[in-house]
Amino acid sequence: MMERVSVLPDELVGLFVAEVGVRQAWPFLQFCDNNATPAREVRLYLDSPFEVGPPDAVPTRADPVDRLLKVNNLPVDHVRREGLRLAIDFAGGTSLVISGEPSPTTTGDVWWLSPWLEVGS
Repeated sequence: MMERVSVLPDELVGLFVAEVGVRQAWPFLQFCDNNATPAREVRLYLDSPFEVGPPDAVPTRADPVDRLLKVNNLPVDHVRREGLRLAIDFAGGTSLVISGEPSPTTTGDVWWLSPWLEVGS
């Protein structure tokens, strides 16, 4: 079993989005690292307003999962963190920017990363 280790945002570079979803009230992206042996995954939970860009010519629905689906299967090229604001750039010019500002329903951190999880465990 893998030791549960905290993950830093910079460690997302080179990983790809393997899953988009909602757990309880929080939308999430699940990133996969196929270069590790065994493969491992980490989730980024969002509890802050976010934008996915560039904007489409066709507006997307307000549903957070619909917006996050734009990055599904994309690899991470670059991560920038400025205070609580987090920006993730994906291959092909798509980006996710998490404002870092709490929403009226925020109950804890505005975003957080799960510990690493082995794929298949």
